[in-house]
Amino acid sequence: GDNYGFFASGGITNEQGTTINNTMKQRSGRGSFTFTPNSKLTFDLNFALTRNTYDLPRTDQDTYGYYVESAFGSPRTVTYGAPARAGGDSAITGGTLLGGVTLESMSSILTRSNALRTLPSVQMRYAPISWFTNRLTLGADLTQSDGFELFPKNSFGWYPTIPIYGNQISTTRQNDRLYTVDYLGNIRIDLGGSKRFSSDLSFGSQFINRTSDRLSGSGQGLISNDASIVTNATVSSVGQGYGESRSIGVFAQEQVGFRDRLFLQIGLRGDRNSAFGSDVGTFYLPKFGASYVISEEPFWKGLSSLVPTLRLRAAYGTTGRSPSSGAIQTYVASKFVNETGVVELGVSPGDPGNKDLKPERGKEFEAGFDAGFLDDRLGLELTYFNKKSTDLIVNVPTAPSSGFGGSIANIGEVSNTGLEF
Repeated sequence: GDNYGFFASGGITNEQGTTINNTMKQRSGRGSFTFTPNSKLTFDLNFALTRNTYDLPRTDQDTYGYYVESAFGSPRTVTYGAPARAGGDSAITGGTLLGGVTLESMSSILTRSNALRTLPSVQMRYAPISWFTNRLTLGADLTQSDGFELFPKNSFGWYPTIPIYGNQISTTRQNDRLYTVDYLGNIRIDLGGSKRFSSDLSFGSQFINRTSDRLSGSGQGLISNDASIVTNATVSSVGQGYGESRSIGVFAQEQVGFRDRLFLQIGLRGDRNSAFGSDVGTFYLPKFGASYVISEEPFWKGLSSLVPTLRLRAAYGTTGRSPSSGAIQTYVASKFVNETGVVELGVSPGDPGNKDLKPERGKEFEAGFDAGFLDDRLGLELTYFNKKSTDLIVNVPTAPSSGFGGSIANIGEVSNTGLEF
């Protein structure tokens, strides 16, 4: 229509792998709707949905995988039983690494992974006047996944390494949520006569909230394969975890142009993250840049037939990366027996925390040029870059006597330099 538009699509994929218990099913859909009530305001709505289901065989290095059981088996253990059917060949058993393991038993192991991912977003663009634009984006990335693994109950000794009744079940359910709010404003003004100078001021903010909730359970010894839930097992255990992190950043960038050919740029971003202690506070990330379209100068006319377009550029900037956790000391629930022999609930050390934890820092300089040849039918880009990252966030072990399993710290640096052509 004159002030709206929409799009929709869908897809279905079914694949069968090379083994019986190896399949993939994918379902996906995507849609968008754009509405422009007037020349100053535009709304964009987007939605994407995917559903993936995988049945996976055991890996090559697994005890009950096809490779290990066949490659390390012995043909001298092959036996022929009674005829499988009238007039057919005799049933063949043996030949595998572990006695009782057969093609049927390996193919009966069910390992399934499901994931449902939803990506909704809405964006509003508003330009009250020609030189002032605004953009606000709200988005989410929602993933609900579950994994299921079953060694089925049987009377044939298929899985001799599983101690209780030769069958077991495990399941995991996880919900990951990512929410973002992003604002960008821009003010562009031409200064001086004949638009000799231009000013392009950008500013904005970004908020990110992440949560992850995980519930897992396992059990051994099922009554029936049809009642395949963890609480029906003879022995079962359960675990749960939850994590949340928030970060917020604000930035501003000013670009000054001269005669639409020389541009100077300066910017600054400030970030705070809940993964750090209060001592870290806000960390700042500056940037500087320059660009010069030398082919726009009058003295270049003699070379314009050979190189019609040439732009020189250079930039220096810093980046930062935050961990999801690690600054705050944590504890986990633990049971203990008191002096009267009664089991009570207490705590034991979890993560020792590192109050001195800082964000990773990356400082990079790059310079290069963009050139056009043959009336700009052929383009050439060349960039030299030199980046050094410091305060790398690394998992480090701790002394076992401390009671903690490990922590993260800022250790080491990485240099990365080269040419892009």
